[in-house]
Amino acid sequence: MSCFSVIAQEKEKPIESETVVIVKPYSPTAKASRKIKSEPQLQDSAVVQKRKLNYSINSVPVASTFSPIQGQANPLKKERRPSVYNSYIKGGFGNYLNVLGELYTSIELDKQSNLVGNVQHFSSQGGIDDIVLDNDFSTTALDLNYLKKTKNFEWKINLLGDRNALNWYGAPDGFQEESLNDGLDFKQIYSGAGVGASVSFYESAFKSMELSFVRFWDEYNSTENRFQLSPRLLFDIGEEQFEVTAALDYLGGEFTQNFDNEIDLEYHNLIAGVTPVFKFGSEHFGIDIGGTVTTWYDIENDETELFVYPKLYAAYAVEGDVIIPFIGADGGLEQNTYRNFVSGNPFVSPTLFIAPTNTLYHVFGGIKGNIASNVTYQLQAGYKDQENAAFFARNRPFQLISAIDEPYQYDNSFEVLYDDMQTIQVSGNVSAEINEDFDLSFYASYANYETENLPEVYNLPAVEASFVGTYDFTKQLSLGAEVFFVGERKAATYSFPADAPILGSTTLDAFVDFNINATYQITNQFSVFLNGNNLLGSYDRWINYPTQGIQVMGGLSYQFNLGK
Repeated sequence: MSCFSVIAQEKEKPIESETVVIVKPYSPTAKASRKIKSEPQLQDSAVVQKRKLNYSINSVPVASTFSPIQGQANPLKKERRPSVYNSYIKGGFGNYLNVLGELYTSIELDKQSNLVGNVQHFSSQGGIDDIVLDNDFSTTALDLNYLKKTKNFEWKINLLGDRNALNWYGAPDGFQEESLNDGLDFKQIYSGAGVGASVSFYESAFKSMELSFVRFWDEYNSTENRFQLSPRLLFDIGEEQFEVTAALDYLGGEFTQNFDNEIDLEYHNLIAGVTPVFKFGSEHFGIDIGGTVTTWYDIENDETELFVYPKLYAAYAVEGDVIIPFIGADGGLEQNTYRNFVSGNPFVSPTLFIAPTNTLYHVFGGIKGNIASNVTYQLQAGYKDQENAAFFARNRPFQLISAIDEPYQYDNSFEVLYDDMQTIQVSGNVSAEINEDFDLSFYASYANYETENLPEVYNLPAVEASFVGTYDFTKQLSLGAEVFFVGERKAATYSFPADAPILGSTTLDAFVDFNINATYQITNQFSVFLNGNNLLGSYDRWINYPTQGIQVMGGLSYQFNLGK
């Protein structure tokens, strides 16, 4: 709003000259427009009194040839809406004869249901320097989901399958030629298949239910079956809430032999628990108070144990969402599985002892928040006390075996050892979305471990860090980088001063895994990509298991619509 007044003067002022420079006509676009978020308020320093005007109209005819032209508004340039496709296929090829293939689709069957599928494959013909044994590998995975939404609930069915093939190529120097002379096949193949289902209710105290069944097996007739069931209830009590979650977890499996080829190994564990939690809160704080009661039934040995764990969490917003201190305590009985151990270290032998890990308690605290609308952070410190914590360690060397019959007995495989452990850990992470084209994240952690019986904490690094960034350089070109740092680890060794071996250790060097990627969009449907992995060279993730060196892969991706 503006105020002005016109007051007659006795002496006229001369008309002042003014220079107008026209740069170019303005061509507005919808993208350039900005919405004013607040209405400005005007505060005048002076109030002008209105004068009463007396006027009359005296019509005088004027001869004129001027014809006004009707003005037209300058239209906004509409940006073309990018096409959205529900499927893509991707393929790539690189050195080491690496091959990548992927197919993804998300089909809308109707307004309430979707079908989502993903198939991935990656394989390599090996070629690691100074390795005599075969070191090729391949991994293939299938994930298929059907989702259905109704007025009151939604449900999902999931099917999965995977196959991973590799070789125990990490025999120490001098034993690789010997193992070749024995004519053994050092390949191991892991396979898995499973089905899962879940249902979620919108307006009910019974909030959700999840169940799954997974079968896992390998080339040495090892088998494992796991069934899980987890319901969740939530009740409103005034302005507070009471939540109850339950869990049923059955695991059964068998190895056809132990490491000495003497007897088979079987395990059958049933874990059941319930977790009631009271939830209190307001605009600035939230508190969860509860606990977990868990029972473990060792079916193989017909033994039962009962455990009780805390379940506490509290957070308070000191400065809005900028500074939020939090503290908590929890614990639980974790079901260790052959499938999970293989995921952590695929070079384990098919002769493992499987038992759960008991986290007696885990206390933690820290601060988190949003420094700005596009920057989040969290700093945390904690202490954890565990029984039967699991560690990967080299299997006993071949000198202790009367007859070597299997390819994993050449000092080239790993077992799982258990020990009680206390851990102090400090960690932090920051994520920032600089703008719509640039985002990054950083994570770092330090841990101090103490074991009860083992001389070292095997294959657990004290320091870990990672950095991930992506940048859309143009509408067509996207760049990305990943850096992973893993600190020094202790690996198990054996010495033979007498008849019995002594378990010792050696230090594995820290390593940095540096990867970059670039994608260029040729058209709405076609794009090319170039990936570079392990750009700083090979490293030993496990003792005697070097990785491939610098890897370069290029390929093509094509987007399309399926089922439309």
